[in-house]
Amino acid sequence: NGLIAIKLDAGDELRWVSRTSGKDDVIMSTAFGQAIRFSEEDARPMGRSARGVRGLRLRPGDKVVGMDVVPADDKKGHLLVMSEKGYGKITKVANFPMHKRGGVGIKAAVVTGKTGNIINVCS
Repeated sequence: NGLIAIKLDAGDELRWVSRTSGKDDVIMSTAFGQAIRFSEEDARPMGRSARGVRGLRLRPGDKVVGMDVVPADDKKGHLLVMSEKGYGKITKVANFPMHKRGGVGIKAAVVTGKTGNIINVCS
């Protein structure tokens, strides 16, 4: 008899929850190295029985591996992208332009057989 916080489709899971100010930006990243930055104001509030809104459009076989909240005026923050074969890349958050949620994003890291897929992203 748990509290329903959000409805999920079969196979989906809720992996990240972060407190925000109401004016922050969200960066979502995928296993194939894509990332999108959008204003949290683009993700409208919903009731507990809602399914949510699309943050990022996934390519076939891709999945979301990270979500970070950054202040909208963050000019000095960095995003660390880590691959399954031990490679990492640090990029300034300012290098991720603002987009509307629901797009495919931009390349945050190059994914090859040498690097493997991205497994974690954090700011």
